[in-house]
Amino acid sequence: MTSGAVVRFKTELDTTRQWLFDCAYSLWSTVGTDDRKGGFFERIHADGTLCDDPRRSRLVARQIYVFAMAKQLGWSGPCDALIEHGLNFLLNRSIQPDGRLVASVTAEGNVIDASFTLYDYAFAMFALAAASSAMPHRAGALETRANALLDILDQDHRTADGRGYQDDATILKSNPHMHLLEAAIAWTKVSDAPRWAQMANRLSDLCVSQFIDPRCHAVREYFARDWTPLDSLEHQGIEPGHQFEWAWLLMDWAERGNRPELVAPAQAIFNTGEQHGVSDQDLAVNTLSPDHSVLDPRHRLWPQTERLKAKTSLFRLAEAHNRDKRLDEVSAALASMRRFFDHPVRGAWWEHLEPDGRPAIEPSRASSLYHITCAVVEANGLTGVAEAHSRATAEACAS
Repeated sequence: MTSGAVVRFKTELDTTRQWLFDCAYSLWSTVGTDDRKGGFFERIHADGTLCDDPRRSRLVARQIYVFAMAKQLGWSGPCDALIEHGLNFLLNRSIQPDGRLVASVTAEGNVIDASFTLYDYAFAMFALAAASSAMPHRAGALETRANALLDILDQDHRTADGRGYQDDATILKSNPHMHLLEAAIAWTKVSDAPRWAQMANRLSDLCVSQFIDPRCHAVREYFARDWTPLDSLEHQGIEPGHQFEWAWLLMDWAERGNRPELVAPAQAIFNTGEQHGVSDQDLAVNTLSPDHSVLDPRHRLWPQTERLKAKTSLFRLAEAHNRDKRLDEVSAALASMRRFFDHPVRGAWWEHLEPDGRPAIEPSRASSLYHITCAVVEANGLTGVAEAHSRATAEACAS
């Protein structure tokens, strides 16, 4: 007999997957893809019209990841062609002849913003790992490109103590390190090269030792050059979404990298986000202060996806007697995320819900599809674990 928690989970997951396949991927693979000039469109208005924005490197990278994971999830659309479409733009227009990645270009490839940002490099390496997984015949060449990007970071942009990276002369930031950790973990799944695991260990250690502020039990965003958190008004905000995202990454690497000591700090920052950063709408708010009071009570879409991902990790770690409860929490998080999908454009979403749950009228950002897809990938990965738990529970009750 299948437990009620597993039935609820499968129903929520199937409903979400169906929307993702039939609506979101259908929209962004056609209307959201520029087949004429190349790359992907960044935003769609609530009336269905497109914004022809500069082509940011991070968005191109995220869409490569999206369609690589769509293939893994079993979407029947033209995944390989879409991945190739994205790779062609990233490798031949976003990455310049000298091997450096710029922040944005025109659709034709003319540089608009030549800035160096860690965030862009992180997503480029992340995308190349996803493409490598989806296209094994190209894995070697794609890893060579990823290594070249990491060489630039290691040679030119390491912090003075060698533990992290910087793209600002005076301020260090935790968020790009989070995505660099995500990229490193992604590469450990497709490559045996030791540098990726070494990078994942170094960055997870940096998070635990420096990014988590023991005064508020939360990951801080901005730091002085000695990794001291910046407490000025403009830098003090704490994002619940990042507590969930870091918690998920640390729990993932705790298992994959045999680092069980990472679980406790991951659970601690998750608890901070859950206890102080979730509104009476059962949605994560945007920003807290270090004393845990709410600074921005709106609900952006992406923190909901990160909360879902963290809850999938907590289910995996749960003791048998607590797994039904944890699985119900995953199901509730799937349902909460879908509240953002009630949108006049089929396959688009609201980026923000107001404190009372009403949508804020603004364009849907293609970049959010990365967050949604990653959350569904993590939830989908629980299917076998949940079914095994249900069988074990049934056998225990029958004995």
